[in-house]
Amino acid sequence: VKLVFTAHCVGIANPLLKRADLICSISDAVKQDLRNRLNLESTIIYNGISVSKIAHAKTNNTSNKFKIIQVGRLDHSIKGQDITIKAIALLKEKYGLDNIYADFYGFGPSKDMLIELAKEHGLEDRIYIPGTTIKHEDLCAQLKNYNMLILPSRDEGFGLTIAEGMAAKLPVLVSNIPGPMEVVGNGQYGSVFESEDINDCADKIYDIITNPNKYQNLASNEAYDFLKSNFDIEITAIHRGEGEEKNMVIKVTDSDLLDKTGGIVQGMSGSPVVQNGMLVGAVTHVFVNNPKQGYAIFAERMLETSNKQETVPTEVLRNVS
Repeated sequence: VKLVFTAHCVGIANPLLKRADLICSISDAVKQDLRNRLNLESTIIYNGISVSKIAHAKTNNTSNKFKIIQVGRLDHSIKGQDITIKAIALLKEKYGLDNIYADFYGFGPSKDMLIELAKEHGLEDRIYIPGTTIKHEDLCAQLKNYNMLILPSRDEGFGLTIAEGMAAKLPVLVSNIPGPMEVVGNGQYGSVFESEDINDCADKIYDIITNPNKYQNLASNEAYDFLKSNFDIEITAIHRGEGEEKNMVIKVTDSDLLDKTGGIVQGMSGSPVVQNGMLVGAVTHVFVNNPKQGYAIFAERMLETSNKQETVPTEVLRNVS
């Protein structure tokens, strides 16, 4: 039996790594981390999203509210939600902007701390932190109602939520750490601020607010094209027969991966299939006559066969229109 290990974050320490026949990294940042720390080589297979499933942002938004969204576990030591809150407070103090609203979706140990931080800065009426996970289909349907997506992470292996924001044609702002920088093409397709620098974060938000045409044009054209060419994946058919390992037909659309491998190759079995930020299955087979396509098994089928149950709490997004 061959062991394939997928590394999703930097700093990972798992005894299975050194026993794996193949290690897949979700980004170059993770690949370099494994090489530098553990002297292990890996193959990069980016997380993919079904770009066409995500609704596009409104280009003629006439609301006087500027709405920011951040999605991720409520752990400020990793995801940096406190940086976003402090930057919004600084924008009010420095530029007199009191029309900025931010929604934080996810759950985790920092919820109460972040709510108190918002109160300390007088932002309790403009910061929304429900503290629960949400259905990704709801999230992807509502992204279009925001003005930008932010990910000020202190530690991040990739940043799938950034890709989802780009798929919605939203301007995105990220900290300049390796994983997120990779998603925005080292700053070519999204805004970047110096990690931990609240002043720089606030200034970059201000720049996006005051130059809407510049950033919306980037998000709608070059950034969107970059996303589709690097992180898009298509599920082309569904088969729901019991006991099968061929539940989905998938198609590789990543041009860089196609250039390197020609499609699905030996060793990719077990690679995750991610849609709208959620694991939906894993690669199982390749088409003999078309290596760009293959089969995948449902994630729920894998759970059933391993006699495991998983429940994910969900909450519908508040109306942000």
